[in-house]
Amino acid sequence: TGDLVQTDVAICGDTIVGVFGAYTGSREIDVTGKILVPGFIDTHLHIESSLVTPFEFDRCVLPHGVTTAICDPHEIANVCGLTGIHYFLESSSRTLMDIRVQLSSCVPSTHMETTGARLEACDSGPLHLAGSVDLATLLLAGPQDPLRTGPWPPRGAGPHDWLQSAEDLACRPCLARRCTHAAGPVCMSRLTPASVAARLLHG
Repeated sequence: TGDLVQTDVAICGDTIVGVFGAYTGSREIDVTGKILVPGFIDTHLHIESSLVTPFEFDRCVLPHGVTTAICDPHEIANVCGLTGIHYFLESSSRTLMDIRVQLSSCVPSTHMETTGARLEACDSGPLHLAGSVDLATLLLAGPQDPLRTGPWPPRGAGPHDWLQSAEDLACRPCLARRCTHAAGPVCMSRLTPASVAARLLHG
């Protein structure tokens, strides 16, 4: 609503534990006449597009109240590939503000790109990331080899599983960007909604 509410704010350690009331504490700071707001969250940006490093971005925007940024390192990934993404991940672990790094979804942006960087599904590894934090993961393994592109640790070592299409396809495993089978992507057509639901219920 945009309304301003006059209130005390109670803090324990680094956590806000009370608002909209009157409180006393072992240490009290008088901020009468000041406006308190939560930390701002920038929900989408490309830090490298501002032509500064994550550290300089942190130095510039944090004093203005932006405490969290969700960044897509799309441009640096298109130029440097995984090296650029790893740089952002390492940098974000050392900034004062909370920088959340997304996996870039379009590297290259189009088939006409000439930078040379290319991220495939097995490079970005969302299944590996999910597996690393013990998030239950189900891979629908159509053309690919689940031992190569599936979640890690492999089946039996965590809450992970995969549903494999029929083994009798001569073109499996396939890492082609486009299906070359005469009948089209038959491997995926054999993964039915019923079979997926059954495996999820089983897990």
